[in-house]
Amino acid sequence: MIDAYIEYFEDSEAKHKDELDEFSKALDKKLSNVKETRSDFLRQKSRFSELNSCLPEGQRTSLDDTDILNDAIDTSIENLKRTILERQVEINSPITLPEGDLENCIVTINQSIEENNRKFRHLKNEINNVKKLRTTLHRKACKVFMPTFVCSYWTDFENLRKQRQKIVKLQNNLDALEQSFPSEDIRDRVSITFDALLKRFFGTKYTLDKSTFTLRLNYKSMKKGPRRTLSEGEKTVIAFCYFVACVHTKVKTGTDYSQLYLVFDDPITSLSCDFVYSITQTLRMLRISKDGVVKIGAGELTNSPFNRPQLLILTHSGYFFNLLLSNRVVERVAALSLSSGQLTHQLVKMSEYISPFRDQLRHVVVVAEGRTPDHSTANSIRSVLEAIALFCGPDKSARLNDFINHLVCEDGIEIRSTLINSLCHGSYFEETLTLEDLKMACVETLKVVEKYASGQLAVFGHETSNRNL
Repeated sequence: MIDAYIEYFEDSEAKHKDELDEFSKALDKKLSNVKETRSDFLRQKSRFSELNSCLPEGQRTSLDDTDILNDAIDTSIENLKRTILERQVEINSPITLPEGDLENCIVTINQSIEENNRKFRHLKNEINNVKKLRTTLHRKACKVFMPTFVCSYWTDFENLRKQRQKIVKLQNNLDALEQSFPSEDIRDRVSITFDALLKRFFGTKYTLDKSTFTLRLNYKSMKKGPRRTLSEGEKTVIAFCYFVACVHTKVKTGTDYSQLYLVFDDPITSLSCDFVYSITQTLRMLRISKDGVVKIGAGELTNSPFNRPQLLILTHSGYFFNLLLSNRVVERVAALSLSSGQLTHQLVKMSEYISPFRDQLRHVVVVAEGRTPDHSTANSIRSVLEAIALFCGPDKSARLNDFINHLVCEDGIEIRSTLINSLCHGSYFEETLTLEDLKMACVETLKVVEKYASGQLAVFGHETSNRNL
């Protein structure tokens, strides 16, 4: 029992010494904090004195000195440490706490810190008021200085006033000239521009009689009249030329030519490919000078009297859209597609050319993912299968049915050809169809695309999200 008690006593004594050692380390940390606080206070005190000297004599204040309180805290902590060391040496002897009220010292120094913070805020407000006072004094000094300065330089001021009067007079004359230009010759300007555009598209076949402002065929009047002589495509091209020529009727002053904004709503209706390309090039090279001269020409616009007008081009034609992009009539960042939604329409950036196959494949994918099929679903399925058969299996696809039979026999992919053939050309199916039938046909079509042209789905998967086949 004695050995057990001695072992217990030694263990308790060791724990007590470890606890005293932790207290000693904690007090060392507090001493370090007090030292850092003392250094920070000295720096802030120096800054406060520097700013305080900028104030008038009666508005200056001084900070509370915390050196005495810091010394008292240091002394109290040192005494506590010394007592702890004595306790570690004489673990069995009773030891009393040293004199000094550490808690009261900490409360007092916190109060001093709060008071000093209040004085800093007061100093900041006073400095702001001094800035306002300085500004007011400067303004008063300028008012006192101004009469003397004006009298000393009166001749220069008088010359400046006369020059300003001349500037106003010249500006009024310039405004009058701009108002008269180009209204005097609008009809001639429209005629010249219209005739030049006609020659660009038709050569000498169609010309303009400027005296009567009528269209002529091979320099002769049209016996049957323009309505019965011109084709629908020719009417569209002539309307395009006249629309561009009429920019002269939209300006009131010469400076308005640089602010023209032309809007073309599908200017290629009933046109052949050649005419579509010609209109595309005309839009790309259309230039209007500040003097109202319209020309079709390429070249740099820097330091040139000719500017390219701002254009907004609307179209339903994928071919025309691709031409506009490839010929840089419209920059890629400005190419947008208007997509229909359930309640609203959205503008979507189109950085790539329009591909019918891409749109049809997109439709097949979204239906396979759960969207409700519509009247175009079967046609999209057939178009995708025909494209895959033509480019990936021409030796197996003399007809679409041959390719579908090959898929069933060789690849184990069953396409519901009867369903597709019955619906893709607008006819109706005798039996009632379910939406699941069309969805399943889309799923099977995507299996074909994955097998023969997986890259198409890889690219397309990058454009869409959550593709789950």
